Amino acid sequence: MDINTTLGPLLIGTLIATFLSGMNALQTILYFRLYPEDTIRIKALVTVIWILDVIDTAFIWVTLWWFFIENFGRMPEINPEQNPEFLPGIFVLTFINTLVAHMFYLRRIFSLSHQNVWITTPVLILGLCRVGSGIVNIVVSLNFQSLSQFLASGFQVKWVLFLSYVLAAATDFAIMVTIIALLWLGRRQSISLGNVLNQLVLYTIEAGVLTTFTAIAVVIAWRVQEHSLTFFAISLFLPKVYAVTLLGSLNLRHQLRHTRNPQISQDWNMTDVGDTPMRSRGLSDMEFRSRTTMTQVNETDSVPMV
Repeated sequence: MDINTTLGPLLIGTLIATFLSGMNALQTILYFRLYPEDTIRIKALVTVIWILDVIDTAFIWVTLWWFFIENFGRMPEINPEQNPEFLPGIFVLTFINTLVAHMFYLRRIFSLSHQNVWITTPVLILGLCRVGSGIVNIVVSLNFQSLSQFLASGFQVKWVLFLSYVLAAATDFAIMVTIIALLWLGRRQSISLGNVLNQLVLYTIEAGVLTTFTAIAVVIAWRVQEHSLTFFAISLFLPKVYAVTLLGSLNLRHQLRHTRNPQISQDWNMTDVGDTPMRSRGLSDMEFRSRTTMTQVNETDSVPMV
């Protein structure tokens, strides 16, 4: 087993995955500090994502410990038959994280489309195909007891892995395009939330391109270097990418509130000049501005996050 094409990529992938895991921990802390008023369902989702991320990181480092510490000095002889959970473990955690992220965004599409099943169903079908291929991928990986055995397998076996990541990339791309289209339609109907929706579109593009590119990179790395663990290295941090983008979409609301503030200040100035009916309601300047602020913030919070 060549260390340069196996343990080297594994080490780099572990370091990137650990860095992203730290970002997820920070995003989780920020979420609970910024949004204590969120529903139990959303809080439970964030908690599950963080727990899965911690388990994934721990699993990766246990595997790395086995390679670099327990077998230190015997690298050319390593054939991890004693660590058979390595392959299915990565596939299981990647499958769960991908499933959670896709279901989250599917619900957003369903909400943005005003519960239109004709818009949601095509993306749902792609997601279900990804689920099916992921389950088959896990079952197939259980038949391998070593990395060398897996790397030596032919295309007849590896095509399941290939199909799984292709479907993941296709689902990510479909979700991105659908949400962008729905947000642009919403922008035409709500001029007052134009800047907010523009930021949502921009974030959707960034998150969608990031997850799609990462899934495609796994496939490309595998096709270019079939007997290398480069594609495994990318697989290690793919679940982290899904978690980062999902938690980022939830924490984006804080930035959107500040995006609305300059417009709110302009509205107040216009009201001070010529909005005498508001004065006739018996509200002081402070009361009026306070109520206006609460109205705008609530309006911003009602925008579906992506």
